[in-house]
Amino acid sequence: IKRFNDFTSSVAQATGSAADVYHGCFRILCGLFKKAVLADALGRAAGTISMSTTRWQAWEAMLAYSLSLYLDFSAYSDFAIGVSRLMGIRVPENFNWPYFSSNIQDFWNRWHMTLSFWVRDYVFTNTGRQLFKTRMKARPGAIAAASYLATFLVVGAWHGLSPNFLVWGAYHGVLVTAFHFYKTSLPLSVATSAFYQSRAASLAGMVVTFLLVTIGWVFFRMDVPSAVRVLRLMLVN
Repeated sequence: IKRFNDFTSSVAQATGSAADVYHGCFRILCGLFKKAVLADALGRAAGTISMSTTRWQAWEAMLAYSLSLYLDFSAYSDFAIGVSRLMGIRVPENFNWPYFSSNIQDFWNRWHMTLSFWVRDYVFTNTGRQLFKTRMKARPGAIAAASYLATFLVVGAWHGLSPNFLVWGAYHGVLVTAFHFYKTSLPLSVATSAFYQSRAASLAGMVVTFLLVTIGWVFFRMDVPSAVRVLRLMLVN
């Protein structure tokens, strides 16, 4: 998702050079490797989840799907960035190692960044601004929650106007809202403690974030009734 002024400016300034061709070709090859070698292999490993699937098979399939989805999406972005670079046109990065995020908010600053920043500027900010003009202005926490939920419902609808995408968007809206309240209520003594700032805590945050995102992909992958059945298999049965 490119901003009009930024893109037209980049096109106007495009000159093209041997370095641009080199970097463009390299980026396209990276995308091809991600797609043809990694994403397709993981996609086959993800397979299907049937009635006879065990809990661990379901987790294995969803973890493979989670990785293949990222590699697929980022490969397409690599193609777009690389082809543009061949002509000397710079387009923004779209993924920044999102599965290394230490929390869900950080994840959305790294995943599909052009979409994340677009909804931040045009949905989240405007929703909050409008709500502050109402009686809700005395409850900033409620405004934040409503703004996050509205924003991620738009993100879900952007992927498709079907119940599973809307549920997926609402799920992430709830996660980001919960993290917002967690972050704002965290005592300063804890936030600045050696353990909270340690690599171990950061790694634990990465693992938890990746698992939460992977659980959400269940709704992204299938219709709501099937997703509920798979989640029961993964988390309960």
